[in-house]
Amino acid sequence: MEVHPKSWLWEGFSVKLDGITNVYGSTKLFNCNRKAEEVLVAATDSNEKALENCFRIVRFDRADNLRGTAPTVELPGLTEFQSSFTVLAVHSIPKKDVNLICVIFINQVEEDPENESLDQKCCINIYSAPSVDDAASTPVDYVEQVVTFNPTNVTDAFLGTPEDDQNVFLIPCENSDVHIFRNCSTDQLFKFSELSHDESQKLFPEFQFDRRFLEQVDQPLPLIMWLDVMYVPFAEHKRLSAIAWENGNIQLALTSITTSQENTTESPPIAVELLFAKVICFDGPVTQLRFFTSKAVDLGNTEINLVVCTALEFVYVYHDVVNSSFSKVVPFDDSSIEADCVLCCAVYDIDMDCQNEIVIGTFYQQIAAFKFSPVKNIYELMWERKYPGPVRALEVVDLSNDGVHDLIVVTNNSVHIMQHNIAYIAQICKQNLLAFVKRLETGGETTPPPVGGLNKGEDDSLNATAYLHKEASN
Repeated sequence: MEVHPKSWLWEGFSVKLDGITNVYGSTKLFNCNRKAEEVLVAATDSNEKALENCFRIVRFDRADNLRGTAPTVELPGLTEFQSSFTVLAVHSIPKKDVNLICVIFINQVEEDPENESLDQKCCINIYSAPSVDDAASTPVDYVEQVVTFNPTNVTDAFLGTPEDDQNVFLIPCENSDVHIFRNCSTDQLFKFSELSHDESQKLFPEFQFDRRFLEQVDQPLPLIMWLDVMYVPFAEHKRLSAIAWENGNIQLALTSITTSQENTTESPPIAVELLFAKVICFDGPVTQLRFFTSKAVDLGNTEINLVVCTALEFVYVYHDVVNSSFSKVVPFDDSSIEADCVLCCAVYDIDMDCQNEIVIGTFYQQIAAFKFSPVKNIYELMWERKYPGPVRALEVVDLSNDGVHDLIVVTNNSVHIMQHNIAYIAQICKQNLLAFVKRLETGGETTPPPVGGLNKGEDDSLNATAYLHKEASN
């Protein structure tokens, strides 16, 4: 296997947070004003100063030669809790013209003199904004709800299919329940409302779990640690979901979605059928799981895989889960990695060969990249790097909007931007442009390569990364 030096990935920026974040404390945004991706990080601590600087936006400053910055921001509706709230989770849905941001936090209201304890309330704030800036000029709409359940984390999905474009936030809580908040905004009103139990059962039957593998004698139901949803690219009316519990159980489910084409003033009726739901169990908690495609391009002709990070058994990848569920398991080669607890992962095409690689972050302060070897049927180590704290989260973003992704590494109390080596990128571009010119001279392709582009679909032309992938595949 080719040796993959880590020198092509370097640290361009790092900043210390004013508090401590957790594994659910960061999310990717799209700044509609700057036309670039960003990362929102929440970090809270017991001291008042940290709470005043709870949220930071990681971005490139275009006025300062694209240097990394992490200014603090304030979200409306949290001002009155500035000295008494703790963020549990933050998640966003980056759309073409707006970001939908869900913040789950505990509001410690006031101290009870008799019980010498704080009265805690769980709150869910959902925001809508084209960007999240330090300037107060950016319009931000939000709704706030005090809930009676205890949320654990949050992710997103669509009410039906992606074509319907009706977003929902999926919020797991205690007792292994999943609460679903639907976007029912209008032109004049920003609003999210919770689906009833009957509606949730009808639209998301995969969340009606078989309690036999969850219940234990004299023990509360386990918490849902992670939940991931993906819509099958080559069959857009099918939805994959994976749910991981703290006891090591994982459920993989596939549903079929049918939307009526009747012309009605209300939302079209949606019928959802559960095709299968299968469960496996690990020895210990599952720290993160994530769906991804084998190929970085040509998504209509690729397998969908599931990467599973565990606290005790390192990492496993299940290939082609749509057709094979849990039967095609591929392990990681951890022979060169010290015994460690994997906390998070990210998936993207690191070396621009059209195939996705996996980066993991661990409790013992390191990130490591792995590449699939079809000959050995194993994921082999590409490179690794140490950090000044446990790695809580990894985010893949295009901070400069040049088509080349950056890796955001979030540790306990710091954020780091990892960038590609410019010389490496220039070499790849030169090779692919020369190949393009050669095909022109021989009467081949006549479409010129794009200079740049957007990752969010604002432009119909290929972006730089897509062109590099296309050239590599040729």
